Amino acid sequence: MKAEERSRVAEALDQAAQVLARAPAVALVCHVNPDPDAIGSMYGLALFLASRGAEVVCSWPNEPLEPPRWIETLSEVPPTVRMGAFPKAPDVLVALDTASADRLGGLEPNLLAAARSVVLDHHATNPGFGGIVVLDPTAASTAEIAYRLIRSIGGDLPDDAAACLYAGVVTDTGRFQYQAAGPETLRVAAELRGYRFDHARLGQYLFEDNSLP
Repeated sequence: MKAEERSRVAEALDQAAQVLARAPAVALVCHVNPDPDAIGSMYGLALFLASRGAEVVCSWPNEPLEPPRWIETLSEVPPTVRMGAFPKAPDVLVALDTASADRLGGLEPNLLAAARSVVLDHHATNPGFGGIVVLDPTAASTAEIAYRLIRSIGGDLPDDAAACLYAGVVTDTGRFQYQAAGPETLRVAAELRGYRFDHARLGQYLFEDNSLP
């Protein structure tokens, strides 16, 4: 990444940290048919913000809304609601791992109606929608960006939040075999692995506990 691009990402990350550090309530969304990086980055950030006293709510545009089985490894899950119960015009909305606004499906109007919006993403095709856009195509996962944002805000990271972020990192890197899994990604994964969560059980749910279809 060029120096100018690094500066742009750092500035956006700082702006997002300032908004979220002061927000009493935050609504978080991710894309339709979410993968572990989408849900993991969303839940990880939500659990962190909740630990700071913020009121959080999460959703994604699937009906019915069915959390994946790996969520069963968590002792705490952020409040998650169907689209109809999601805030229509939240004061602060965060969209995670969403390459374009239309990937939010029925929740796109909620994004447009939000007083302030933050977008965290690593897809190079992202056109830059939203208010504060933290877009880093060099990141191997959105969970990696969410972790950097959390570190920028400061404070303790709950174990379940670390597990969620780790799920996003380990799956979007193909268990660290993809080209995007560089030294920084491995450092983030090592730090997250230092938290107390059942790494083996999480890995089993993510990679082995799947039906043939």
